[in-house]
Amino acid sequence: MLCVWDDEWAAEAMSAVFDHYGLKYPQGSTGQRSIHCPVHDDANASATLNLEKGVFYCFACGEGGNAAHVVMAREGKDLHDAFRYIKEVVGVSDNGVRGSVRGKPGGGVHGEARNKRRAYVPSWVRHP
Repeated sequence: MLCVWDDEWAAEAMSAVFDHYGLKYPQGSTGQRSIHCPVHDDANASATLNLEKGVFYCFACGEGGNAAHVVMAREGKDLHDAFRYIKEVVGVSDNGVRGSVRGKPGGGVHGEARNKRRAYVPSWVRHP
């Protein structure tokens, strides 16, 4: 089962995660805005944030994603635990999320299917 979230949840979660970590972002803006990367020490504003969609991308380190990806990078959590962290610690409801992250770990993207997908990644792509 795939994990799906709506744009409204993604925008609310991204704002809440940025506030939780004390990260600066352009509030009340629309479209893409330049920001300092939320996952690495960034002296320049090398990332973009689309708060309407609740996504970011850093051109310096190549990281990107939604609020869960920020939590995964900062806390060292997997996707399931990142969504749980956003719900329990940051305080954003998971009503806008559908899929395996609302269920038990071990199903959906966390279980056997994920391991099978990894088997198809060529060895030269894997990181040591």
